[in-house]
Amino acid sequence: MGSPGWARPLRFVVESWQARPYERHRRAAHRGGPVGATLSRHLARRLVQIGATDVFAVPGDFNLTLLDNLIAEPGLTLVGCCNELNAGYAADGYARARGVGACAVTFTVGGLSVLNAVAGAFSEDLPVICVVGGPNSNDYGTSRILHHTIGLPDFSQELRCFQAVTCYQAVVNNLDDAHEQIDTAIMTALRESKPVYISVSCNLAGKRRSQDFRVGYSRSHPSGQARKRIVGYSREYPGIHTGSASVAGLSHPSFSREPPVPLFLLPRLSNKASLEYAVEAAAEFLNKAVKPVMVGGPRIRVAKAEKAFADVADASGYPFAVMPSAKGLAPEHYPRFIGTYWGTVSTAFCAEIVEAADAYLLAGPVFNDVSSVGYSLLLRREKAVVVQPDRVAVGDGPAFGCVLMAEFLRALAKRLRRNATAYDNYRRVFVPEHDPLGGGEPDEPLKVNILFKHIRGMLLEPPKIKDKHT
Repeated sequence: MGSPGWARPLRFVVESWQARPYERHRRAAHRGGPVGATLSRHLARRLVQIGATDVFAVPGDFNLTLLDNLIAEPGLTLVGCCNELNAGYAADGYARARGVGACAVTFTVGGLSVLNAVAGAFSEDLPVICVVGGPNSNDYGTSRILHHTIGLPDFSQELRCFQAVTCYQAVVNNLDDAHEQIDTAIMTALRESKPVYISVSCNLAGKRRSQDFRVGYSRSHPSGQARKRIVGYSREYPGIHTGSASVAGLSHPSFSREPPVPLFLLPRLSNKASLEYAVEAAAEFLNKAVKPVMVGGPRIRVAKAEKAFADVADASGYPFAVMPSAKGLAPEHYPRFIGTYWGTVSTAFCAEIVEAADAYLLAGPVFNDVSSVGYSLLLRREKAVVVQPDRVAVGDGPAFGCVLMAEFLRALAKRLRRNATAYDNYRRVFVPEHDPLGGGEPDEPLKVNILFKHIRGMLLEPPKIKDKHT
């Protein structure tokens, strides 16, 4: 006779983890019951709902079950990366293009590796969902030392690191509040436009078959009282019972509803009175100016106000520029676009027009040492209407809170008088780029414009591939 079912070790078959979901779907259908009634499938569904349909991941033994369930979600693609830092920066770029990004890594060794990319997303106001496969829920409070850590029985080091660079941290080590923690984390990321950290205990992630785990009792708890725990079988060391193997994911009634409860994000609204006063004050300020201009900053993206900014440029006739970190957020094909405003290293003739204006509408600016060229910009506060994602300041006068940028710009576009004076000035001084004539005489000293002409020709010339036999 063979050994009892609960004593047979799990076989760990090394296979492509991209190919597993089809087999998992087949087994789930054979067993019956909903395929998605697990914590990690709930997380996967939420990611699809918010538009993060590609998750950038690096597998590790704490997140294997989690990744299996992410792959199994229709509409979600798992993109394997060479390392966690790559995964984090891929999620950063995805958030810039799609509005939200996600990455999945393993505990501590992966979390600390992805930390730099998450910090960058925090500084750039990008909603990135960082999911970490965490320790077994039974290991919390046991004084055990786990691998992939710094060798201390303290599992909070990774969490403490993420607290400084994320706007919300969810440590999911029980199923009772997992639904609420995951939804709160995702909604906070979208509302604040900042990264969040979600740690999911490896034994809660995805499997549902009761044969894959048994319940035992441990007296290793500091209180000395018996503590219920789930005991699995090690994938790394077959035949050895362990409380920290990633094999015992569980279903829960919170995740079993079909169809699932949709994610609901409360819309952000302006204070109507504050919005009206802000629009009135800004319109009066700008309509009195002789040659006003517009400058777009990186926080236009946070406020989702790209179209509203372009609408103001259309309606007002003002010339507009962008700060270097706002490239791509304003339509550069518009005829009144005058380039990148970056102080002394601005696009030709751009700084002269911006700094000579008697009023500027600054939408979402960030003035740091780089964007201000060492704080050398010749802008004056009393001439500026500064519009941030939820606040408007008019010159040295009043400031208005609880005013959303997109709503403010849309309302302002209807109140501004058309004024193209600054753009007319720009057209008078603008000299279009042209190639220098000739290539210089053989004995003539080399000139910079001739050098640049040859370099430009080399860069634009299509590459030539030579056959090794020619």
